[in-house]
Amino acid sequence: DHYAGPWQSWTVALPAGAVPLHYHNSSRTAQNSNLLQVILRDHGFERLESLAEPWNLWWCAGQVDPAELQKLEPHQRVNKFPKASALTLKANLYANFARMQRRFGIDTYDYMPITFVLPADLGRFAEHLDALDDAERATAHWIVKPAAAYCGRGISVHRASAELPELLAGARGVVCRYIDPPFLLDGLKSDVR
Repeated sequence: DHYAGPWQSWTVALPAGAVPLHYHNSSRTAQNSNLLQVILRDHGFERLESLAEPWNLWWCAGQVDPAELQKLEPHQRVNKFPKASALTLKANLYANFARMQRRFGIDTYDYMPITFVLPADLGRFAEHLDALDDAERATAHWIVKPAAAYCGRGISVHRASAELPELLAGARGVVCRYIDPPFLLDGLKSDVR
């Protein structure tokens, strides 16, 4: 083992006779997975360019085909599972949350801020803003999260205003009431989906 620099990165030497660890990363953009690749390399993994060679870990960008999961050997792992987008895509998460509210009651499922899926709920969002009293309108903030974005890309926060629905015309994603103060874990925002 050796110390590799200011990030306290350690390179792990495999014991004599050990089988090398191999991973494949299907991400098309290296910067999205740079940290992952550094961690895997520092823990003894070698990167493969395709799944045609023997591998241990497949870091799958996007959805994984359930048929591919059926082919896995006992020593192989994938970072995704089928239908994960039911939770990871913001509009799907809210749609499933709303379905659970209808099924089990709002009292049981009351922990998500009011949310509108865009563009389908834009009219309802405008009606909701119109119904706010002056005090709530002055303090309410709305967070807009675009569809199919990640790592905070494209997220914006807006004050409640009559112009906001017009600004969001044609947008795809969700708009929800911003929780202030936000829920933090050890002082940091987190994704608890």
